[in-house]
Amino acid sequence: MERAVVLLMHQGKSVTREAADATARLGYSLVALSSRPERPEVLAETRKYLADCVATDADELKPHDIKNIAGVFADRGYGPETVETKIRLLAGHSAKLELEIRRLTARRHYVDNRVA
Repeated sequence: MERAVVLLMHQGKSVTREAADATARLGYSLVALSSRPERPEVLAETRKYLADCVATDADELKPHDIKNIAGVFADRGYGPETVETKIRLLAGHSAKLELEIRRLTARRHYVDNRVA
């Protein structure tokens, strides 16, 4: 079974490319559960970054969709280890950026003090 992260998407929209890059670096596949998009081409574009995708018939995800998705992907050969939303992914990305900014700022201060 392939390790995977499940991304929850609203109508096929999310930070899919960024999430796929991040999960691939960690050795995971990215799979998604999406509500039905207004325009099918939105989901077609998003699928390029996903190992697999399931879309519901409704325009919003319902609690039972999310509850059952791990089993659906397990049947398809994926072992979902976490379910992520865009907000959680962006929060994690923001925390990593903040840490990198602090590291670069400390390095700049170190260099400035050595030059002075």
